[in-house]
Amino acid sequence: IYCERQETELQHIVSGNVKENDTIPLYSEEDLRNWVIQIRNDFATRSAEFKKLGTEKTVSEKTGILVEKFGRKMVMIDDLEEFLEAVYMERPIEETLYPVIETLFQKGKGYGIHFIAGVDYTRQSSVRYMRAYQTFLEYHTGIHFGGKLDQQKLFECNLPFSKQLQVLDFNIGSYMEENELKQVLMPILEETNV
Repeated sequence: IYCERQETELQHIVSGNVKENDTIPLYSEEDLRNWVIQIRNDFATRSAEFKKLGTEKTVSEKTGILVEKFGRKMVMIDDLEEFLEAVYMERPIEETLYPVIETLFQKGKGYGIHFIAGVDYTRQSSVRYMRAYQTFLEYHTGIHFGGKLDQQKLFECNLPFSKQLQVLDFNIGSYMEENELKQVLMPILEETNV
């Protein structure tokens, strides 16, 4: 989901099934609601299939079967806070969206539905205290860009404080793998007139 507020309009793009490489733009409240209904129905289908597989198989084996049958669904959210502000917006009880998103953040991974989101820790937002936000960050996985590891909340690292305060270029990311801090370099693409 690409989020960019333009006046009062929501700007969201949702990544569809990875195999199809399609995107669904969500420009309005109605588009967002329809997308939540669509992904809720997909989740329900996968959940029913998961339950049919019984208790003989491990969760990992069942997830593999679901991914084989339905594909892996990746949802990319450019701005998690903005997305959740739209999800938690006050609505009539029968139209609330947040219970679906909370459930997807909590259980979606086991059904082959994954979320990737951008989080700006420097911005204050009331959604940080909401269940969906807390659930999303419980995984303690992610890449933190730009150094200043003392400001991130994705993972804990046992580096000296002077190293944690170090500023890095905005395209250098840090992440934890097997209790070891690693770095990744994201290439910078510049527009050229051809």
